[in-house]
Amino acid sequence: MNILFEPVMALPAGDFDMFKACNDAPRNWTYKQQFYTVKNQMLLAYAAPAGFDKQIIKQSCWTCNGTGWYTSDSRCRSCYGDGVYQIRTYWLKRFVLNGELFHRPVEAAEVDGRIMNVINGLVHHDTPSVEPNFAYAHILKKYSPMEFPDFLREFRRRFDKADMKRWGEISAAINRKGGGIMDALQEWYGVKFDDLPF
Repeated sequence: MNILFEPVMALPAGDFDMFKACNDAPRNWTYKQQFYTVKNQMLLAYAAPAGFDKQIIKQSCWTCNGTGWYTSDSRCRSCYGDGVYQIRTYWLKRFVLNGELFHRPVEAAEVDGRIMNVINGLVHHDTPSVEPNFAYAHILKKYSPMEFPDFLREFRRRFDKADMKRWGEISAAINRKGGGIMDALQEWYGVKFDDLPF
């Protein structure tokens, strides 16, 4: 029997929770852009494609604060009075992973199926259940181990003198207990054992 493609696998529940914590992190999260690269690789490897969505984002005019009026008797010249500075359209490939829907931006030329939904505005996410920095470290160590050393270098590069001292103390204490780098990161980010999804 010929197998045309490898079967899509779901992530283990704990890893999925870590994946979601990164995906649900705020837009200004330090590692958001780096996570998107790993997210896209994981969706391709572990999720089932499920069509496409179209996203329309209207950016309010900053000059008039979205009102359309520059003064009480003068229309805004930046947005021509409609309060919208710019409208952007994005094409999103849909993926189902562990029964939940995720998106990956694609070029319009890649859209080769039916548009399932039109999303007006940003997609809002729940508050992460696990500290996102720790979750990202977990995801990298397990699913993208070649990137994990870069994460650690970047993590330590941000240290000031007090952070260096604290990290040294945490690392030494964890080493005495026979723990590893993930144990030290768990301590650093204040993730309690009971908070972990596995």
